[in-house]
Amino acid sequence: KNPYVLMYFIIIYDTYWFFRSLNVSRITLISYRELRQAEKIDWFTKVKQTENLGVSLQSLTLALDNVKKNLEKATSAQRPPLDAKEKSIKLNIKEINRLKAEKIDVYDWKKVYHVISYATFRESAEILSRAVDALLKSNFPLDKIICVIAGEERDPNFKQIAKDLNEKYCQGSFLKFLSLEHPNGMPNEGKVKGAGVSWAIAEVNKMLKKEGIMPEQVIVSSFDSDTRVHKNYLAALTYEFIINPKRHKKSFQSIPLFHNNIWSAPAPNRVMAVNSSFWQMIESIRTRRLRNFAGHAMSMKALEVVDYWDRYSIVEDGKQYWRSFFAFNGDYSVIPIFVPVYNDAVLADTYLKTLKAQYLQRRRWYYGVSDFPFIVINSIINKKIPILYRLLQVWRHFEGTISLATASLILAFAAWLPLFLNPDFGNNSVVAHTLPIVTSRILTIAGIGLLSAMWISIILLPPKPKNTPAIKSISMILQWFFLPPIAISLSTFPALEAQTRLMFGKYIGFYVTPKTINKNDS
Repeated sequence: KNPYVLMYFIIIYDTYWFFRSLNVSRITLISYRELRQAEKIDWFTKVKQTENLGVSLQSLTLALDNVKKNLEKATSAQRPPLDAKEKSIKLNIKEINRLKAEKIDVYDWKKVYHVISYATFRESAEILSRAVDALLKSNFPLDKIICVIAGEERDPNFKQIAKDLNEKYCQGSFLKFLSLEHPNGMPNEGKVKGAGVSWAIAEVNKMLKKEGIMPEQVIVSSFDSDTRVHKNYLAALTYEFIINPKRHKKSFQSIPLFHNNIWSAPAPNRVMAVNSSFWQMIESIRTRRLRNFAGHAMSMKALEVVDYWDRYSIVEDGKQYWRSFFAFNGDYSVIPIFVPVYNDAVLADTYLKTLKAQYLQRRRWYYGVSDFPFIVINSIINKKIPILYRLLQVWRHFEGTISLATASLILAFAAWLPLFLNPDFGNNSVVAHTLPIVTSRILTIAGIGLLSAMWISIILLPPKPKNTPAIKSISMILQWFFLPPIAISLSTFPALEAQTRLMFGKYIGFYVTPKTINKNDS
């Protein structure tokens, strides 16, 4: 009856998202800078420097003096790399001084082992081989790595894939290369990734204990079959693990870049892939909001405490955060690793199948709304966590899932609601006809933030593969002008469906996103 109330709500809501979009753009730029800086660091050298902080500090101080002397006589062309080196050494000295001042009990990196798990179901040996080949290029001792292919008995092709991979990698440089087949029909679990990976890692844990490698020495990284790690991923992960006093109450989250086949994917799928990467980059700066997503790592000791992963959830990575949060009574958080891992953008055999696969992947991701009852119940039960902190966690999950399913629609169409719901208001009020114009201007100005997203997405791209038409480069820019309809159709609608299904008790089974290899992809 009073359309002015709705009108003011729409203006306030649009203004809120205007400032929020500007803030997101600012944080994205900060995260991009962190990502680029992290890629330049020799992480394995940093790891080795922790063996003796005093000696490393002396060595770095001498190196800094030498750089300063060289700068004094350097030409203008010689200065940029020397300036960069000086900055790098100063940051390293600052970090070592912090570790010494805070008396951090740095763990001996030589005791650390990495278990790298690749979960697979009906995926090809070639996809897995590309992932393992990337792991072999790691700037970290390969004899500290246990590579695990976590397959399923119900996969008719896995035995042959395991045989092929074992022949190729078992005689390689890894400490162990294991192809483990999760038995079908085990009690108290569903047909989901978490069940298979939990079983496989538990088996690996038993093997390592028999060989004298204890859970507190082991870091487990859980990846999809298409994940290709950056050469510095393991060294960066090791560094963050050994310098953290609460290392067994942490998860470690890398930055996923969906670039493996980005030049082959259709424009809508590229936009969704980049958005996923950007969101993780943003949350990696807002560390109190950072959650497990896709490729994450935890110590084996922590995994024992939480009983590995959820064996029923179809979004085991997101659920893992909440299981750990309550298991450690709120004394748990996710540490960002600003070194990327590379995944596939969604790509199927045909354009329509690719769009459908993207929709179904997002629907599965957004079924994480099913964690809400778990969060509420445990927030009520667990009195060891401060009540305000519990309420904050409940609110963040609630607000995030609601915004995911509604924000795009409200921003796109709500300005027309007063006219639609109350035609008389439109007939007698200039304000009613002005409202869509005002909100459109607000959102257009907010779109300035899109320019920074476009720029970062372009400079992050891998080199264009051979035989890729030039028009593809142009489409990498033009695709962003179609963000609103892409976001509504491939993000908002899957979220609405996932939440509606949960409301009516319609369970969504685990959907394995198809992976198609293009020979030209990087």
